[in-house]
Amino acid sequence: MFEITGDDIALLNDTDLRTLIGRLCEADLRRRGHSTSYVTWGGNQTAKDGGLDVYVALPSKTSHQIHPHDKTPER
Repeated sequence: MFEITGDDIALLNDTDLRTLIGRLCEADLRRRGHSTSYVTWGGNQTAKDGGLDVYVALPSKTSHQIHPHDKTPER
């Protein structure tokens, strides 16, 4: 097990942060016995598409939007 600090997150660029969130979602699905194929991410992060960055398509849908301003210590 390892620890990720706020300082570690602040060092990530937008693409790496999205990849981290996507992989954490995949790990959580594996832990719960679900296929990782339910998780998708990619494409242009600055596209005017409503900002959907990481999408988990389970019966109860969950998504995460990643913004540079989200990488502040209070978030």
